[in-house]
Amino acid sequence: MTAFVQNNMKAANQKGCVKPAAPIIYGKFAVCFATFGGPHIGVGEARPMTLWLRSAIEHLGFIVLDEWH
Repeated sequence: MTAFVQNNMKAANQKGCVKPAAPIIYGKFAVCFATFGGPHIGVGEARPMTLWLRSAIEHLGFIVLDEWH
């Protein structure tokens, strides 16, 4: 999933979709979610990935409505 997002961000950047100061594109919404497995630290394992994904999506101008873990 990380490689997928990185590749799409590179493509979006090359097309000029990633703009300085990440202006909001009204009407474009997203929700970020991440799953986690194992008994280790639970949501603490999923949260960094969700924040990274949120950052990538916001750089494209989307409004992130929520994060789910």
